[in-house]
Amino acid sequence: MEKTVFSGIKEKYDNIDKRIKMCFLSAFICGLFAHIYALTNHLYNYDELWHTPTGFGTGLEVGRWALSITVWIQKVLFDDCFTIPFINGTLTIILYAVAACFVVSALDIKDEFYAIVVGGLMTTFPALTCRMFFMFTTHYYAIGELIAAIGVFILFKCKNKIIGIPISCICVIFGTSVYQAVFA
Repeated sequence: MEKTVFSGIKEKYDNIDKRIKMCFLSAFICGLFAHIYALTNHLYNYDELWHTPTGFGTGLEVGRWALSITVWIQKVLFDDCFTIPFINGTLTIILYAVAACFVVSALDIKDEFYAIVVGGLMTTFPALTCRMFFMFTTHYYAIGELIAAIGVFILFKCKNKIIGIPISCICVIFGTSVYQAVFA
């Protein structure tokens, strides 16, 4: 039988642990319910009015040097982008859901119920809800959180600590340099 792209994707999907799938699904659904208002309405705030379409708020001046790098990469790849709440918000929820999966895997949470709870909490935590009011930068913050979660995953799962600890530190430093609240 000839292997197609879709059969390869299905094979990869089938190899994902059920608790990770449940965590992602829980995070995505809870995130949609929690943030539906922000996804379907455009709430302008002072930062967005001042910085859209070419800005992203304050970066290097307040120690968020990785935010500046992340925005620069987006501008190279996609040019200047306007805020489209449904796109930015959905991308943000997906990135938070993937970060939740890394946390569940890093902490080796075996119980599906707790994996579902972690997924739901990581997309509905009040600090994340507040970030959705800054829709023009929320996806950058989610990238930072995902990179920090990958750093924690590497710290727990890497067998070679001589390589794993520095890479983990770099990921966590980058994530917190996008937005300092990611540290928690």
